[in-house]
Amino acid sequence: MLGTLIVSMHIAAAENAELSERLDTREQANSLQDNGVNNLGAQTPRISRRQALNLASGRYDGRVLGVVQMENNNWRVRMDRDGTVFNVFVNSSSGAISAPSE
Repeated sequence: MLGTLIVSMHIAAAENAELSERLDTREQANSLQDNGVNNLGAQTPRISRRQALNLASGRYDGRVLGVVQMENNNWRVRMDRDGTVFNVFVNSSSGAISAPSE
């Protein structure tokens, strides 16, 4: 009977250690998210693709060829005006438009 009690205590201790390790990992992950690390919500642009297209085409004449989200989450709107292709960059947070590059 004493042997069964000792084995049960070892199993309980192992389960507690595993649970504690999982809680530590979860706390670390939550801490990283609170600090903006791997926090996808913080990286989501506030300006949508359609809004970026509308902002660029509203400011510059031409036909929109495509809209691409760049690594920094800003938008690149590729436009064509009379055979000249240029890019307009739209800030995904503020909607600010940069001068077109040709």
